[in-house]
Amino acid sequence: MIGAYVDPWVDAARLARVFDLPQQGFAARHRAYVSGDPHARIDGTALPVPAKSTVVSHVTLDMIITAVAAASRAPRSAVRERGRVRGLFVALALDQGWSERWRLAEACGCSRRAIDKHALEVDRAALAAAQLCLGDAR
Repeated sequence: MIGAYVDPWVDAARLARVFDLPQQGFAARHRAYVSGDPHARIDGTALPVPAKSTVVSHVTLDMIITAVAAASRAPRSAVRERGRVRGLFVALALDQGWSERWRLAEACGCSRRAIDKHALEVDRAALAAAQLCLGDAR
């Protein structure tokens, strides 16, 4: 899914350059082309819509872990280890209204202080990928 991975092999802008096509709207056109095989809807499938930031959570921490794992291409258990996956979990949880940091610490198996540290170091591109995964039920 274009834009849904933290470290993609190739992003939409690079594909557009390789094919010498306009970058604007490329992701939508390419998705329709790729998903337009005989076994799929002829008009393709809709582009995913990222989850919107919110101050009141409407999703579970389990859903956030799943989205982070998908965006990072890492196992769900990676949120319990030090590193970028845990940092992305903290960023997405805070973005989605989970303000009780002790709950995040409990989910990660770490201290509240570690959560506070991760909260200061948000990778915006990774957060955008995780929001896309969270917003798409597929």
